[in-house]
Amino acid sequence: MRNNTHWPYKQGCVLRSQYTGHAADALEGVYLPIDTYVPEMSNFFLSIPISVVEGAVVTYEVEHEADFYITGPRGNPFGEKITIKFKIVKPIEPIDQDELYRVAVKIFDEQNNGEEGLFELVVDSVKEANNDEKLAL
Repeated sequence: MRNNTHWPYKQGCVLRSQYTGHAADALEGVYLPIDTYVPEMSNFFLSIPISVVEGAVVTYEVEHEADFYITGPRGNPFGEKITIKFKIVKPIEPIDQDELYRVAVKIFDEQNNGEEGLFELVVDSVKEANNDEKLAL
């Protein structure tokens, strides 16, 4: 991030979430005090801890937006809005190798056109999709 002002951040500045739409239902609120000194006209790194609430609706292909603001010691936001785009996917579970190859063989049999190296591509696709046959297609 960049503090593009001619003043350092005051003590007590906080990064806060301001969710709307699907983000409000799917993400836990963020309140992150900025404890380090941030000088004027400087760049700094900030890691935003985003957590998905349990039972959030899985939206593989739909992108959502989560907005964050830096607020001063009195709670008034300043600077530009920080927008992060996200998707909610199934949690990563340990991959069952037998299940992985069963799904890969099924897709391979349906898609097989005699192309060399296709099976490896199918296996990689199934791994990326976390064993989800519909997503792997």
